[in-house]
Amino acid sequence: KFCIDSNGNFHIAYINKDENLMYANSSNKGLNWNYFLIKDVISVIEEAGLICDSNNIIHLNYVYDGIVYSSNSSDMFVNEYISMSISSKIFEKHSCAIASNNIIHCCAILELIPGNQVLYYVNSSEWDTEIGPFGTSADDIDQCDIEVDSANDVYIFISGNDIDNIDVISNKDDYVRHLFIMEPQYHQELEENQERQFLLIIEFMSLFQT
Repeated sequence: KFCIDSNGNFHIAYINKDENLMYANSSNKGLNWNYFLIKDVISVIEEAGLICDSNNIIHLNYVYDGIVYSSNSSDMFVNEYISMSISSKIFEKHSCAIASNNIIHCCAILELIPGNQVLYYVNSSEWDTEIGPFGTSADDIDQCDIEVDSANDVYIFISGNDIDNIDVISNKDDYVRHLFIMEPQYHQELEENQERQFLLIIEFMSLFQT
Protein backbone atom coordinates (compact mmCIF):
# COMPACT_ATOMS: atom_id res chain seq x y z
CA LYS A 1 0.00 0.00 0.00
CA PHE A 2 1.15 3.51 -0.83
CA CYS A 3 0.24 7.10 0.06
CA ILE A 4 1.67 10.59 -0.43
CA ASP A 5 1.47 13.20 2.34
CA SER A 6 0.84 16.93 1.88
CA ASN A 7 4.60 17.59 1.74
CA GLY A 8 4.99 15.24 -1.21
CA ASN A 9 6.74 12.50 0.81
CA PHE A 10 6.12 8.91 -0.26
CA HIS A 11 5.05 6.26 2.25
CA ILE A 12 4.67 2.53 1.71
CA ALA A 13 3.75 -0.52 3.81
CA TYR A 14 4.43 -4.08 2.73
CA ILE A 15 5.12 -7.61 3.90
CA ASN A 16 8.66 -8.75 3.11
CA LYS A 17 9.89 -12.20 2.10
CA ASP A 18 10.24 -13.16 5.78
CA GLU A 19 6.56 -12.22 6.27
CA ASN A 20 7.44 -9.28 8.51
CA LEU A 21 5.54 -5.99 8.37
CA MET A 22 7.69 -3.22 6.88
CA TYR A 23 7.29 0.54 6.44
CA ALA A 24 9.37 2.82 4.23
CA ASN A 25 9.35 6.50 3.33
CA SER A 26 11.04 8.73 0.81
CA SER A 27 11.46 12.52 0.77
CA ASN A 28 12.82 12.66 -2.80
CA LYS A 29 10.05 10.99 -4.82
CA GLY A 30 11.38 7.47 -4.42
CA LEU A 31 15.06 8.00 -5.27
CA ASN A 32 16.08 7.00 -1.73
CA TRP A 33 14.11 5.15 0.91
CA ASN A 34 14.27 4.79 4.71
CA TYR A 35 13.18 1.32 5.83
CA PHE A 36 11.69 0.29 9.18
CA LEU A 37 10.79 -3.11 10.58
CA ILE A 38 7.39 -2.61 12.23
CA LYS A 39 6.44 -6.12 13.28
CA ASP A 40 8.66 -9.20 13.42
CA VAL A 41 5.97 -11.88 13.50
CA ILE A 42 5.52 -15.47 14.54
CA SER A 43 2.22 -15.94 12.75
CA VAL A 44 1.59 -14.74 9.21
CA ILE A 45 0.44 -11.16 8.55
CA GLU A 46 -2.32 -11.58 6.00
CA GLU A 47 -2.55 -8.02 4.67
CA ALA A 48 -1.03 -4.58 5.21
CA GLY A 49 -2.63 -1.19 4.57
CA LEU A 50 -1.43 2.41 4.81
CA ILE A 51 -3.17 5.80 5.06
CA CYS A 52 -1.85 9.39 5.17
CA ASP A 53 -4.06 11.81 7.13
CA SER A 54 -4.33 15.60 6.73
CA ASN A 55 -1.86 16.16 9.57
CA ASN A 56 0.72 13.95 7.80
CA ILE A 57 0.36 11.20 10.39
CA ILE A 58 0.80 7.80 8.77
CA HIS A 59 -1.61 5.04 9.81
CA LEU A 60 -0.83 1.36 9.31
CA ASN A 61 -3.48 -1.36 9.41
CA TYR A 62 -2.89 -5.08 9.10
CA VAL A 63 -4.47 -8.47 9.74
CA TYR A 64 -2.51 -10.64 12.18
CA ASP A 65 -3.81 -13.83 13.81
CA GLY A 66 -7.28 -13.02 12.50
CA ILE A 67 -7.41 -9.59 14.19
CA VAL A 68 -7.20 -6.21 12.44
CA TYR A 69 -4.56 -4.08 14.17
CA SER A 70 -3.55 -0.45 13.65
CA SER A 71 -0.62 1.78 14.61
CA ASN A 72 0.58 5.20 13.53
CA SER A 73 3.66 7.35 13.08
CA SER A 74 2.94 9.63 16.06
CA ASP A 75 5.00 7.15 18.13
CA MET A 76 6.80 5.50 15.21
CA PHE A 77 4.27 2.65 15.19
CA VAL A 78 5.36 1.38 18.63
CA ASN A 79 1.90 1.06 20.21
CA GLU A 80 -0.43 -1.08 18.17
CA TYR A 81 -4.12 -1.23 18.99
CA ILE A 82 -7.00 -3.44 17.95
CA SER A 83 -9.28 -2.07 15.24
CA MET A 84 -11.47 -5.14 14.69
CA SER A 85 -11.75 -8.40 16.61
CA ILE A 86 -14.48 -10.87 17.46
CA SER A 87 -13.76 -13.63 19.96
CA SER A 88 -12.69 -16.92 18.33
CA LYS A 89 -13.45 -15.56 14.84
CA ILE A 90 -10.92 -14.93 12.07
CA PHE A 91 -10.85 -11.74 10.01
CA GLU A 92 -9.31 -12.11 6.57
CA LYS A 93 -9.25 -9.49 3.83
CA HIS A 94 -9.77 -5.87 4.84
CA SER A 95 -9.70 -2.34 3.49
CA CYS A 96 -9.37 1.09 5.15
CA ALA A 97 -9.88 4.68 4.00
CA ILE A 98 -9.71 8.08 5.68
CA ALA A 99 -12.25 10.90 5.62
CA SER A 100 -11.54 14.63 5.45
CA ASN A 101 -12.18 14.83 9.22
CA ASN A 102 -9.39 12.24 9.73
CA ILE A 103 -11.78 9.51 10.87
CA ILE A 104 -10.55 6.16 9.57
CA HIS A 105 -13.11 3.72 8.18
CA CYS A 106 -12.43 0.00 7.71
CA CYS A 107 -14.27 -3.02 6.37
CA ALA A 108 -13.20 -6.62 6.84
CA ILE A 109 -14.32 -10.11 5.88
CA LEU A 110 -14.90 -12.56 8.71
CA GLU A 111 -15.09 -16.28 7.98
CA LEU A 112 -17.67 -17.91 10.25
CA ILE A 113 -17.00 -21.38 8.88
CA PRO A 114 -15.07 -22.40 5.74
CA GLY A 115 -16.94 -21.02 2.75
CA ASN A 116 -19.24 -18.79 4.79
CA GLN A 117 -18.15 -15.15 5.08
CA VAL A 118 -19.72 -12.02 6.54
CA LEU A 119 -18.86 -8.35 6.16
CA TYR A 120 -18.14 -6.01 9.08
CA TYR A 121 -17.45 -2.27 9.26
CA VAL A 122 -15.82 -0.08 11.91
CA ASN A 123 -14.46 3.47 12.22
CA SER A 124 -11.87 5.09 14.44
CA SER A 125 -14.42 6.98 16.54
CA GLU A 126 -15.15 3.59 18.14
CA TRP A 127 -12.34 1.17 17.30
CA ASP A 128 -13.16 -2.49 17.94
CA THR A 129 -16.91 -1.79 17.94
CA GLU A 130 -17.92 -3.51 14.74
CA ILE A 131 -21.10 -2.77 12.83
CA GLY A 132 -22.50 -5.79 11.05
CA PRO A 133 -22.68 -8.41 9.81
CA PHE A 134 -24.03 -7.25 6.48
CA GLY A 135 -25.30 -10.50 5.03
CA THR A 136 -23.81 -13.95 4.75
CA SER A 137 -23.12 -16.18 1.78
CA ALA A 138 -20.70 -18.77 0.51
CA ASP A 139 -20.12 -16.70 -2.62
CA ASP A 140 -20.89 -13.03 -2.57
CA ILE A 141 -18.74 -11.71 0.29
CA ASP A 142 -15.16 -12.60 -0.50
CA GLN A 143 -13.53 -9.16 -0.79
CA CYS A 144 -14.32 -5.63 0.32
CA ASP A 145 -13.08 -2.19 -0.63
CA ILE A 146 -14.04 0.97 1.28
CA GLU A 147 -14.05 4.57 0.07
CA VAL A 148 -15.11 7.89 1.62
CA ASP A 149 -16.33 10.83 -0.46
CA SER A 150 -15.82 14.57 0.08
CA ALA A 151 -18.97 14.73 2.22
CA ASN A 152 -17.52 11.96 4.45
CA ASP A 153 -20.12 9.44 3.30
CA VAL A 154 -18.90 5.84 3.35
CA TYR A 155 -19.22 3.36 0.48
CA ILE A 156 -18.28 -0.32 0.83
CA PHE A 157 -17.93 -2.40 -2.32
CA ILE A 158 -18.15 -6.19 -1.93
CA SER A 159 -17.57 -9.00 -4.40
CA GLY A 160 -17.56 -12.77 -4.43
CA ASN A 161 -15.23 -15.50 -5.61
CA ASP A 162 -17.57 -17.46 -7.89
CA ILE A 163 -20.15 -15.15 -9.46
CA ASP A 164 -19.06 -11.78 -10.84
CA ASN A 165 -21.24 -9.59 -8.65
CA ILE A 166 -20.27 -6.24 -7.20
CA ASP A 167 -22.57 -4.86 -4.51
CA VAL A 168 -22.33 -1.56 -2.65
CA ILE A 169 -23.59 -0.43 0.73
CA SER A 170 -23.42 3.06 2.21
CA ASN A 171 -24.27 4.98 5.36
CA LYS A 172 -26.34 7.28 3.11
CA ASP A 173 -29.25 4.84 3.30
CA ASP A 174 -28.30 2.96 6.49
CA TYR A 175 -26.23 0.32 4.69
CA VAL A 176 -28.90 -1.12 2.44
CA ARG A 177 -27.27 -3.52 0.01
CA HIS A 178 -27.46 -2.60 -3.69
CA LEU A 179 -26.51 -4.82 -6.63
CA PHE A 180 -24.15 -2.78 -8.79
CA ILE A 181 -22.90 -5.23 -11.44
CA MET A 182 -24.44 -8.62 -12.14
CA GLU A 183 -23.79 -9.96 -15.64
CA PRO A 184 -20.40 -11.70 -16.06
CA GLN A 185 -20.11 -10.36 -19.60
CA TYR A 186 -19.74 -6.85 -18.18
CA HIS A 187 -16.07 -7.54 -17.56
CA GLN A 188 -15.21 -7.71 -21.26
CA GLU A 189 -17.58 -4.86 -22.02
CA LEU A 190 -15.88 -2.69 -19.41
CA GLU A 191 -12.48 -3.40 -20.92
CA GLU A 192 -13.65 -2.68 -24.47
CA ASN A 193 -16.30 -0.02 -24.02
CA GLN A 194 -15.57 3.29 -22.30
CA GLU A 195 -19.19 4.30 -22.76
CA ARG A 196 -20.25 1.33 -20.64
CA GLN A 197 -17.83 2.44 -17.93
CA PHE A 198 -19.40 5.89 -17.92
CA LEU A 199 -22.92 4.41 -17.73
CA LEU A 200 -21.93 2.26 -14.76
CA ILE A 201 -20.65 5.34 -12.94
CA ILE A 202 -23.99 7.07 -13.58
CA GLU A 203 -25.81 3.92 -12.46
CA PHE A 204 -23.80 3.87 -9.23
CA MET A 205 -24.41 7.53 -8.49
CA SER A 206 -28.14 7.10 -9.03
CA LEU A 207 -28.30 4.49 -6.23
CA PHE A 208 -27.75 7.19 -3.64
CA GLN A 209 -29.50 10.21 -5.10
CA THR A 210 -31.27 12.23 -2.43
